[in-house]
Amino acid sequence: MNNLSAAKQEVSLLQKNLLNDKNLHRFSHFAMATVFEVFIYHNDALYAKRAATEIFIKIDRLETLLSKFIENSEVSKINSLRAFESTVVDPDTYICLQECASLYQESKGLFDVSAGALINLWKDNKKKDRREIEFLMENSGMPWLQFNDESFEITVLNDNIELDLGGYGKGYALDKAVEILNEWEIERYLLHGGTSSVRVAAAPRDLTGWPLNILHKDKIISVKDISIGASGLEKGRHIINPYSGRPVTKRTASWVFAPSAALADALSTAFMLMPKKEIEQYCRKNSSVLAVIYLNNGTEWRFNKFNN
Repeated sequence: MNNLSAAKQEVSLLQKNLLNDKNLHRFSHFAMATVFEVFIYHNDALYAKRAATEIFIKIDRLETLLSKFIENSEVSKINSLRAFESTVVDPDTYICLQECASLYQESKGLFDVSAGALINLWKDNKKKDRREIEFLMENSGMPWLQFNDESFEITVLNDNIELDLGGYGKGYALDKAVEILNEWEIERYLLHGGTSSVRVAAAPRDLTGWPLNILHKDKIISVKDISIGASGLEKGRHIINPYSGRPVTKRTASWVFAPSAALADALSTAFMLMPKKEIEQYCRKNSSVLAVIYLNNGTEWRFNKFNN
């Protein structure tokens, strides 16, 4: 079992005495092709359930906006646009894509949600045509999207943009869930979307943090007030280097700890590709970001301080 699959066992492998606590309430919901779970520590079970229900309604709505697999989603509408055509989108869609554009710039193009066509090309084992790879490389990239902040209008500048928010949408949904929990004045919670996107707040009871089984299958780490994102090769060749047009092969998994779930998700993808020196520079500049990168030779890189 590789590092990522070992780590991605149930986040709910919280200590059993915690799971049995009558004030810990657990809610599950299927969306975005995964299972979202909400753990709320509160003395009112009904209150917790109502908050979780509102969260799941929000996540379902985001899926109808951001999923490329839903025919009438706003992302699907953008993907169907021809060069220089435009569409007005919901504020959530607009903000999400703007954040992705900023991260595209910050990662020097290594985090690119517009490269869906290139990702699709590598989903089978057939021999690839170099000319097709080069064409898709030239015709992807967030600069091919134009934003109008006044009208929330998105314009595409070529015919071949295909947005795929699989590396960002779940984290964005968790961050929106936190906004709901803040409105409900719930302070102690753990949220995850398929265990590869996690966000935790204050720990329950007298614990110093939420005990999670991540990074190593036989080791529990304690975390609070942080988000965690994981990327890896467990699901196949879906992380593509936009500089080469080919799947990543030398790294097997990355775990990133960051202030927001969307940022953690994006960086976990980008760090599968970024040179080690650039990851070091990023983490040095952003001290709230921690990372562990696993290489296919069995070694690992760690960035910023880990206490576990």
